[in-house]
This record gives sequence, C-alpha cells and structure tokens, in this order.
Amino acid sequence: MSPRTRRLFVSVFTALCITLGVVSIQVAATLTEAAAPPPAPPVSLELLRAQLADEQDRARYLEEELARLIALTADLEAALATTDDQVATDGLTADQLRVRLADAQARLTELTVLLEEAQARLHELETTPAKTPRPEKTPHPSPTPTSTPATPPTPVPTP
Repeated sequence: MSPRTRRLFVSVFTALCITLGVVSIQVAATLTEAAAPPPAPPVSLELLRAQLADEQDRARYLEEELARLIALTADLEAALATTDDQVATDGLTADQLRVRLADAQARLTELTVLLEEAQARLHELETTPAKTPRPEKTPHPSPTPTSTPATPPTPVPTP
C-alpha cells in the first residue's frame, strides 16, 4: 500500500472515530436529559410566606404540647415517688406484722403445751380415786400465824 492510500485510510478512520465520539456524546446527553426529574415549578413569595406561617404555628403547637407533656411527666414522677413511699411503708408494716405474728404463734405454742399438761393432770385426777387427806396430828395447837403478805398469783400472758 502506498503512503498516500495509507494516509487516506487513516484520515477517513480518524474522521469516522471523531464522528462516532460526537454521536455517542449526543446520545448520552439525550438519555441523561430524559432520565432527569422534571424541573421544579417556580415558588411564589406569597406561597413561601404562607408555608412559613404554617410551620411557625406548628412549632408553637408543638412547644405547647411539649410543655404539657413535661408537666404531666412531673405529675407522674410525683405520683410514682408517693407510691414508692407507700410501698416501702406497707413493706415495713408487713414486716412488723410478721414479727408480731411469730411472737403470737410462739406464745400460742407455749399456751397449748400448758393446756395439754393441765388437761393431762385433770384426766389423771379424774381417773384416780380421790384420797381424803388425813389430818395431821399436832401435839400442841399452833399459835396464830404471823401476818405475811400474800403474794398475788402470777398472771398468764394473753395473746
């Protein structure tokens, strides 16, 4: 191949490559433009002011609601503290009642034992024949006893 023909082929292929590049760029631009979102419509100043006023009203409402919720939370915290105190007091009262119940049960056990012993003695007295005690013979009549204070009977604790 002659140099002249070779130059012609190179020139034609170069022009063809450049043309192909330009066409590719145009196709890509067209596809990108088609895929892009539609342009936003223009917003008027009045619309922006109205939206701002709406948002400010909403912000005021939310602030009032927040203040109300904070007050409600404080009330609930106070009620919870009161309930905690009541539960603690009830717990102490229940513990005190348990101690008193244990003491009463211990006394009841003692009294039950004493009652059983007394019933056993009573049964024993009922089953054995009664013996009349013989009077003791004293050679001399005893003088009047000296006055000593009588000791009162010991009271039995009651539950």
